[in-house]
Amino acid sequence: MLRTICLSIVLSLLLSPGVIQQASASKGQSQQAPSAGLFTAPVAGPIRYSSVPVDSGAAFDPNDPRTWYTMVWAGRYSGPAAQRVEGSGGHPGVDIRDRYGEISGDLGVYAIADGIVIRRRRASGWGNFVAIRHDNVGGLRTFYSVYAHLDSFDPSITSGQEGHIRVARGQRIGTMGSTGLDNPAARHLHFQIDKTWPEDKNAPFWPTYTEDGNAIPYPVGSDDQLTQAQLQEAAAAVRANTLNPMLLVETGSDLSCPGPYPESAHPYTNNFDFTWTYTCPGATALLVTFDSQTEVERGYDFIYVMDGSGTNIDGSPFTGTELAGQTKTIPGDTVKIRLTTDGSITYWGFRVTNIRACDSCGVIFDFDGESGTIQPIVIIEQERYVRPPFGHEIDEENDPDTQRFIDRYFRSGRQYRLLFGGGQVGTVTVKEPTEISCVSLAATVELQTLIDLDGHALATDSTSWGWPQSTRRPPTDREKTAALFLAREAYEQNGVPRSLLQNVDIVHLTAVDLDNDGKHELIGNFQITESSFGPWDTLLLIAEPKDTGYRTGLAWYHKAVDGDGFDTEVRELVDVLDINGDGIGEVFILRSTYATWSYMIYKRQDGQWRSIYEGGGGGC
Repeated sequence: MLRTICLSIVLSLLLSPGVIQQASASKGQSQQAPSAGLFTAPVAGPIRYSSVPVDSGAAFDPNDPRTWYTMVWAGRYSGPAAQRVEGSGGHPGVDIRDRYGEISGDLGVYAIADGIVIRRRRASGWGNFVAIRHDNVGGLRTFYSVYAHLDSFDPSITSGQEGHIRVARGQRIGTMGSTGLDNPAARHLHFQIDKTWPEDKNAPFWPTYTEDGNAIPYPVGSDDQLTQAQLQEAAAAVRANTLNPMLLVETGSDLSCPGPYPESAHPYTNNFDFTWTYTCPGATALLVTFDSQTEVERGYDFIYVMDGSGTNIDGSPFTGTELAGQTKTIPGDTVKIRLTTDGSITYWGFRVTNIRACDSCGVIFDFDGESGTIQPIVIIEQERYVRPPFGHEIDEENDPDTQRFIDRYFRSGRQYRLLFGGGQVGTVTVKEPTEISCVSLAATVELQTLIDLDGHALATDSTSWGWPQSTRRPPTDREKTAALFLAREAYEQNGVPRSLLQNVDIVHLTAVDLDNDGKHELIGNFQITESSFGPWDTLLLIAEPKDTGYRTGLAWYHKAVDGDGFDTEVRELVDVLDINGDGIGEVFILRSTYATWSYMIYKRQDGQWRSIYEGGGGGC
């Protein structure tokens, strides 16, 4: 009987990549609201599909099964409605297409939660597929996630035997494909969650629905039926502890944000107050360009440019010609533009001429595994490196820049990708910001990863940065010997007496493949203590492979004179990440002095390592 039931529910999904919504006007508005025909992008009708997926931006509602776990948020389902199921009868999963139709390049597929790969093979109908067992995720009973039609398996899961391969939440496991399908052009991910596997791999973990929306008892045909309260409890746990398998799909230039775009009347009218909202689903950040004619009455009429939460961007509100011809970066996938006018004198107004997703925008944090916190290093807006609020600039708790940053990035429940050695190894979820002081700006986070991480790593909201897997590992004894040799050589070149060279200590040393050529560079910091009380001579070293050995790529040296350590400076590795897409990882450094610290980014340019950024941190 189950095979004859369409396991589907009705959900209205906005398929248009760019959607404009309108807010009501006030202040005795005399200008008519923009017409729907001009400003509202088309919205698709209801889409019927199986399981209970949801737009990831939707609020959790324990009474609405559509919000019970994060699902496709910027893709669409394959084919017309009559062809969305594979074969006849029930379809205990969901077909997730690439974002807006067939696009070139690999689209990553990611594990929704920590687990163990129990199947990684090719099968008739499913093609290449992966099945993962998830134990005690959020206190839940064991369940299984299945990912089918993969084009390829990620190298991180190809070594080891089925049943012994551990994966972390958010770890890449393969790429979207069409294996097992008769039509190679029908590339999509078949995704399902099962309560048992493989004995009954088509027994959905979730209650399922008939065409008219009536729930089928869970589990189907079993005495082990959960109560509504138990379902709600399980739903909340999964909602908080799983990821959309396509949530981290690479965006790049493939994510388009078509018009129409927000625009006022020309000229606008007096006593006007109206807010336009534009959303480009899936974008990490938006680049919004304003017409060169944009102008409002200076000092009396204002244009507010805000993110989706209503938080003003830097400089907002704008007046006069401040926005004319300008491109502004808005974090997230939504921009809100509000125009307010007084009772006299009007000008041309504004027009947005273009909105595009920024594939090289995002915030990067230092994750400190020892304290369980994240601290901002840099905000990147294309090629512009923006410093986050810094300790010495925070005069009081209501500092507007600081509060704006907290509202935007330290919102409880906000999740960031965790990167280690350039590759994703899990996620961190914000608990709450720490108490603001002159020391630093930070938030406590919950860590989700399977690796042992008590040191530093990076966290980001960008979905485009990062390699398929981490290339970072502890150094071998041979690599330690080579690094010590180069460190002593650098100390001697900086005038350190030979009698002290045997006192060189490795403080920290890491091997990491910075250019993905299969050869690991060595990054470490060293010190010489002239006595038990100091002073300390410190060194930062980047050693590059050469033939069968290593050569010095960077040697930064600092000599402390004060025996109490007040003039000591240490530079140590946080992590590496390729942020400009040139195939070479930038090196993120923590620079510490007696009373302050900041972050630096080193980049290899013209064969030399150069510092290209310093900011963030704290101190008193």
